[in-house]
Amino acid sequence: MSAKYILIASAAILFLTPGVFAEVPKDVTKKADIAEYEGGVAAATNDLKNGVIKYEIVGITGAIDQELEERAKKEYNIDIIFRGCTPGPRVFRDRGYHDTVVESLKKKYGFDPVQRIEEDLRAAESTQSQTNSPERTH
Repeated sequence: MSAKYILIASAAILFLTPGVFAEVPKDVTKKADIAEYEGGVAAATNDLKNGVIKYEIVGITGAIDQELEERAKKEYNIDIIFRGCTPGPRVFRDRGYHDTVVESLKKKYGFDPVQRIEEDLRAAESTQSQTNSPERTH
């Protein structure tokens, strides 16, 4: 194989593989943590190539979560995975995975669709609670 062919093949891989070379955040400094983060990036990139979009959310589930999950799937083909209050044991891998998915969605849509749906649902929930609450008198 010629050096020119290797250079062209390497450039093609670099530019045609979205997210694989995502920058590791500056607060991830230990070698083991960087390797975990990069593993998450690679796993997300592989899923995205296969048409699988998994968006993981860590935290207490709320009243809007079922509708959030349904709308994300219906409107953007995104599978939301709720992890509860405790992040998994591979925090940096999960972070690399999530960062890559969000970056890919922002490139495709110009925004984070899950975040936008959540904001819409929270605004509707707030409006509804104000409408349904009894008026206070002083």
